[in-house]
Amino acid sequence: MGYLHKYLLVCIAVWPMLINSDVVVAANVAERSIKIVGGGSQPTANLYQVWGKSYEKRYVDVSMIYNISNVVKGIADLEENKIDYAGSEIPLQADELKRKGLFQFPTALIAFTPVANIPGVHSGELRLDDATLAGIFLGTIQKWNDPRLVEINPKLKLPNAPIVTVHRNTGNTITYVLSSYLSKVSPDWAATVGVGSTLKWPVGQEVGNGTNEAMLEHIKKTPYSVGFTMLSLVLKSGLNLVKMKNKDGNFVSATPEGVMTASSNATWNVENGFYNVLTNQSGANTWPFVMTGYATVKLEPARPQNMKTMFHFFDIGLKRGQIEVVSADLIPLPDSVAEIIRAAIKQQ
Repeated sequence: MGYLHKYLLVCIAVWPMLINSDVVVAANVAERSIKIVGGGSQPTANLYQVWGKSYEKRYVDVSMIYNISNVVKGIADLEENKIDYAGSEIPLQADELKRKGLFQFPTALIAFTPVANIPGVHSGELRLDDATLAGIFLGTIQKWNDPRLVEINPKLKLPNAPIVTVHRNTGNTITYVLSSYLSKVSPDWAATVGVGSTLKWPVGQEVGNGTNEAMLEHIKKTPYSVGFTMLSLVLKSGLNLVKMKNKDGNFVSATPEGVMTASSNATWNVENGFYNVLTNQSGANTWPFVMTGYATVKLEPARPQNMKTMFHFFDIGLKRGQIEVVSADLIPLPDSVAEIIRAAIKQQ
C-alpha cells in the first residue's frame, strides 16, 4: 500500500494551504447551535467522524455526530427522522428513492477482499478466481487441495485440510458485497442464495456478535479458515491477502489504482441516484470487490434548517477532504467523479 502512503504525504504538504482559504472564525461560542447527526454502516463511519471533527474545528457553531449501527438501521433511522443522514454502501434504486423522498450520493470508495488463514501460505500467494471462490462459499469445494484450487496455484503446496468458511449475518455491507459478486459470476449462487445483506448461508460458521473485527479474530484463531471483509481491516489484522482473477482474466492484488479504476469505468447519473454496484467491473488492473460509500438524506427533512449546513459539510469533504479519506482507510473518488457529485449536491 505504498501508493496510499505517498498520497498521504502529498496531502499533508498541501492541506494547510487548502483549509486556510475557507476558515470561519466564531470566537467565544458557548454552545454549538447546529447539530448534524448521521448514522448507519461501519465502513464509512470513520470517514464521517473524521470529516466531522475537521468541520467542527473550522465552523465552531456546528456539532457533527455519527453513530455506528448497520446499513439497514441507518436507512430506517433516517426514515423515522432520528438522524439527518444515513451512511451506507448498499445503494437504493431510483424508484425507491423517489417513493421515499430520498437523495443519495457517493462520498468514497471501499475495497473488500477474501481473507484466508492457511498455515505455510503467505500473504499474496494464494490465488482465487470466481469459480473457486463461489465453490468455497457454496460448499462444493471442501478442501484446500481441491484440484480446482491446485490448478490455479501450481507453485503452492496446498494442504489436505478441510476449508472452514466464516461469515456474519447481521444486515451488513460485507455480506452484500460478497453475495453481489458471487451472483454476477456464479449461476449456482444466484439461483440458490442470491444477493442480500443477510443470507441463508449454504455452509460455514457464523460469528456470534456479528462484527467485522470479531470475524477476523475468529479467522486468526482458526487454521484453514476463510472469510470476506474490508481490505483495511485485513491489513491491520496481519492476516494474509489473496490475489483474485478479475473480469479481464488477470490475477491482481488490491491497490488504490485498481479500486479507483472500478469507479472511473462506471457511469454516474444523478437521475438514477448515482446507483452503482462496483463488484466485478472491467479493466486490466481492476480489483473486483469495490463498493461506493453513500450518504443518503431526506429531501424534506424534519429539520430543514440543517440541510444547507449538511450539504456544505459534504461539499467541503469531497473537495478538500481527500487526505481524510485516506486516513480513514478508504479510497478517494476520482476527481472527475467527485466533481459530478459536488455539482449534484449544490443543485439540492
